Parts: sequence; C-alpha cells; structure tokens
Amino acid sequence: MKRKVAVLAGTATDTRMGADFLRCRDNNIEALEYPVSKDPQQQTVFQISSENEKKKVLYDIFDDAISKGSNDFFIYCNSLSAAFDFEPFAGSRNVRVFTPMQVYRKAASAIKKAAVIAANNQSLAGIEKAMMEENPDLELAGACSLGLVKAVERKETPQNIVGEFRLKELSEFFIGSGAECLLLGCTHFPYFKKELESVCSLPILDPSEEMYRNLINS
Repeated sequence: MKRKVAVLAGTATDTRMGADFLRCRDNNIEALEYPVSKDPQQQTVFQISSENEKKKVLYDIFDDAISKGSNDFFIYCNSLSAAFDFEPFAGSRNVRVFTPMQVYRKAASAIKKAAVIAANNQSLAGIEKAMMEENPDLELAGACSLGLVKAVERKETPQNIVGEFRLKELSEFFIGSGAECLLLGCTHFPYFKKELESVCSLPILDPSEEMYRNLINS
C-alpha cells in the first residue's frame, strides 16, 4: 500500500510541483494535492487574513486528508508555512508536518551570513524569524518579488526569468553583502534554480530535499 502524503501549497502550480517532486523520488508515495488559493495574489491575501479564517480553510484540508488516510502533511510553500504555525496545529491532530521553516531553523546554526529570495514580505519575515530564533547572531540579506512567482505560474522560461528579474545582479549584491549562501525562499523558485546557479556563485539551498529526507525518516 502506498504512503499517502498531503501536499499543501499556495496555488495549483506549486502544489503540483510539490506532488511531482515527491512522486519522482518515491514510487511508494501517493501525493494528495491541496492548494489553498487559486492564484498568487489570492494566496498573499489569504496569508494575511485572520487566524480564524486561515484555520477554517486548513481544518477542512486536514480533515479531508486524514479521512483519506494521510497522516503526513508536506507544506510545499514557504510563505504559507511562515504565515501559520503548523506544528502545534498538526500536533493537536496527531499527524506529522514537514515545512521549509523546519529546514531553515536547522540550517541557521551553521551560517553567519545568508541571503534569501522570497515571494513576499511576510515570507521573508517568517524565514528571518525562524532562523534568528535558532541563531540570534545571524545576518540575513533579503529580497522578495511576487512577480517571480507569477512568471513561474505563466511558465516563462527560466532563462527569461533570471534575466528579466536581474537575478545575476541581485546575487552579486548578496555576495557583496558577505552572504555565504542563497536560500530559495519560495517553492516556485526551484523552477529556475539551474539557470540561477549558472549566474550565481553562491551555494543555493532549496529546502525541499531536506523536507523529503525528514519525511522518509519519520
């Protein structure tokens, strides 16, 4: 019997990316897809909504996934995991949750200076909070752009995205700030990771792989 894993993300696009990511790595995983919004703009609005409004949507998702046999929740969305504290929420339902914030907290202890590209300001702030709670001496340089997310949703080529949004120049700014690594602070961004690596000399951290390792070792 396949292991059922609920994949939660902002839109249908990154939800599918998360589900495909798991399917490519493990044929024994059945990924259940749960987008919380119809597009990136609505996703941002959802994430700044009241706690009760977010809980209502997430209660329904968790209840549906549990009813279908899933005890594992793969939160494939940085800004969503920054906008809601999933761990106590999942604990109250006796299920497991895997989020980018868990990966960032673990990574923070080994980093003095880092850079991050995020989808929106609340995601950027959430990543900073998670990492600095683990390492108060950390220095974090950051940038955010919902336009990057929209470009991925439109399926623009990675080459066009990296060029249009001046990511080479942005990475040079981060290098000048002393950053040791660049964090992909949005699960849309692995879409152009290889192209970004061709113009950025910093090591690039994608939390997805560590989230997957946490999942299979749980």
